Amino acid sequence: MKKIFAVLSISFAMLFTVFSSNVFAMGPVTPQYPGTNIDVKPGDIIHSPKSKSTWFAGHTAIVGTDYYIYHSYPDSDGKRKDSISTYFNLYNSGDKFTILRPRTLSANDAAQTAESIFNNIQTYDFDIDLNDFENNYCSKYVWQAYYYSSWTDITENGYGHYTQAWIYPSEILEAPKMYKAGVFYK
Repeated sequence: MKKIFAVLSISFAMLFTVFSSNVFAMGPVTPQYPGTNIDVKPGDIIHSPKSKSTWFAGHTAIVGTDYYIYHSYPDSDGKRKDSISTYFNLYNSGDKFTILRPRTLSANDAAQTAESIFNNIQTYDFDIDLNDFENNYCSKYVWQAYYYSSWTDITENGYGHYTQAWIYPSEILEAPKMYKAGVFYK
């Protein structure tokens, strides 16, 4: 009986050690873009070109530190915060997406700034004042997130705090301070 108890005690101790060690521990799961092996990262810019889904204007959005997708959007309050699946469900099958990441700027700082600006957006409006957070549109909002987190114009078009200009989604797509981390289709 003592031998059985000893064997069971040792077996239990071994099992406890294995299951309580980091051998089976799993860290947080990083989300990926739908149908890809591209990890979603805070500060990612998601660009979609002109299509029926974007009212033939194109669209940009930015990933927050919480992995939600933030964008200025023509809703009643001019903004949306969507989960990854909800965001991509706004689009049609076959729509193209380009993921942009900064070459040297802090993506995390831009994500935090985007979240702060998001709280100030009140209206979806093609306002040309780049220092106006309340009246916003998609590509201006994304530009502001990077500009106000780093004081750097990602487009290198000479835009600044007091500039009055429209920033187009295509300018964000071609921004020299960004690189294309991936392309995929819905």
